[in-house]
Amino acid sequence: MNVNSKLVQAAVQRLSVDLPKTLLIIAPELPSELLEYSEQAENVTLTHVAFESLEKSVGQLGRFDFVIVVDTLENVKKQTAQQLVSRLRDIHAKLLWVAVTDHSDDVFGSKDAIAQGMRMVEPQNFGSKDSQWYEFSLKFYKPVPQWLNAKNWANPQNWEKSRW
Repeated sequence: MNVNSKLVQAAVQRLSVDLPKTLLIIAPELPSELLEYSEQAENVTLTHVAFESLEKSVGQLGRFDFVIVVDTLENVKKQTAQQLVSRLRDIHAKLLWVAVTDHSDDVFGSKDAIAQGMRMVEPQNFGSKDSQWYEFSLKFYKPVPQWLNAKNWANPQNWEKSRW
């Protein structure tokens, strides 16, 4: 397994904060720390899929609270990785974490993750050659604007002040 323990520990810490009910892990082998987490956590349904079987069953997957992709994207073509990440982001994940390594331009890297609307989980490690977590969540990608709420919607304070 290529993933380092520090990277997996960061994922376990985030899982223990978010407490997802459904968890999908896409990896050639299930990291032992994540298996331990799923056994200890209550009410967590863990689904592990290797990339080879994912291509056949991706249409049958439902929506998950948390999706982790690790040790997978560097082993497939860049276009295939981009398609997988976009499908997971749009259809299958409420919160998506992808382990990204910038070793060559032929594989899915940090530029591709940013192009998919993802952000680096630990920005202080920017520029490191080690694998880094990138995440996608709608609440980070598109925060609700201040003007879009019921209080300010139709400017009720101006209703009786002026007419056209």
